[in-house]
Amino acid sequence: MKISTKGRYGLEALADLAIHSDGGPVNLRDISERCSISHSYMLQIFPKLRRADIVKSIRGAQGGYLLSREASDITVLEILEALEGSLAPVECLSDRDSCCRVDICPTRGFWNQLWSVMNETAASVSLGDIVECYAREESSGPASMDFFI
Repeated sequence: MKISTKGRYGLEALADLAIHSDGGPVNLRDISERCSISHSYMLQIFPKLRRADIVKSIRGAQGGYLLSREASDITVLEILEALEGSLAPVECLSDRDSCCRVDICPTRGFWNQLWSVMNETAASVSLGDIVECYAREESSGPASMDFFI
């Protein structure tokens, strides 16, 4: 499964939101500028995140977005599924009716195992972990990707 720009940009934007919130709402234009992502594209991403109860919006002159929960309570899996849907590498895993060979396919077990590992990994990493890793990189250089596993 290839993660689309919605998933990649959404995860980056949420990390930026977590880093810059300081307890108050963050303006979507500011996130867009820091992440070099168009504001109009962010306007497509953030409503999905709001519907998934990952962010909440605050209206008004001092408004913007806040995380709906602590960053440590929001998993990468939640974020990606809110923006991408199922992370299944093949459609038959999430929709058995999509393939007439689902019961006799010799490769379905492999795809299922791959999906399971992807889900486990994405569920084991929180937005807080990403922010923490980023803070370490900022202060001491690139961190090992083993941090997440």
